[in-house]
Amino acid sequence: MDGTSNFPSNGCQNYDLSKLTEKLQAVFTAPWNGLMLDNSASYDLNNVQHRRKETDPHIPSIGQVKNALNALKVKKATSIDGFPAWFLKQYSEDLALVAYNIITSSIIQCKYPTLYKQALITPVPKNIETDFRQISVLPQLVKVLEKIQLKLNCADITLKDNQHAFPKGRSTLSALIEISQKWFDETENNAHGRKEDEITANLTFHTSKCADDCTLDQAVGAGEISHVQQALDIIQCWSESNKMTINVKKAKDYL
Repeated sequence: MDGTSNFPSNGCQNYDLSKLTEKLQAVFTAPWNGLMLDNSASYDLNNVQHRRKETDPHIPSIGQVKNALNALKVKKATSIDGFPAWFLKQYSEDLALVAYNIITSSIIQCKYPTLYKQALITPVPKNIETDFRQISVLPQLVKVLEKIQLKLNCADITLKDNQHAFPKGRSTLSALIEISQKWFDETENNAHGRKEDEITANLTFHTSKCADDCTLDQAVGAGEISHVQQALDIIQCWSESNKMTINVKKAKDYL
């Protein structure tokens, strides 16, 4: 992108930011092109059409936007917009207002800047030559927008107990603990009881990971095959007979 490829790697104190600021303003606000409100204008919800006009959306403060910019990890890869994370972080004091206007306009108008969803996708081989993991690198400003949006709406969202994606403090580890703990509780508190520190030998625990979903679990008897594995085998046989290549572990919708 013009004007961004010659940034000093460590910044420059004497660098003229006036022209650069104008370029950043033009680049950052390009997805709106007529939809962006003036910086000096007050946001009047009565003059804006949005789907939830009966309620006032949560709006972040400039301080929250600045903190989100400062929280960016500088070693993350640069996306298609050409703006590295270190640049947004180092000049967060000057760019906070620009990012604030973008995020505020997006929330008020209920319009997501779709141009910021353009990503660099790198196919990384996993096991075989035809099996790739698509690594998507989105613009850093998108991460700021989504992080702030999640924090603003977190209080209004009711999450299920088995929801482990996105909430802070939850991960695949917490999902695994929840699944295994249920089985431990069932075997521990049965009518027959069990000896202390005895390992249950007649059951094995099978968790099938399909499309990053770890909610499919089943008690499998020794030497038996789970219903999930049987379904995956059927899909695999069908795809081979029809000369198709399907990653059955990702074929959750067929189960």
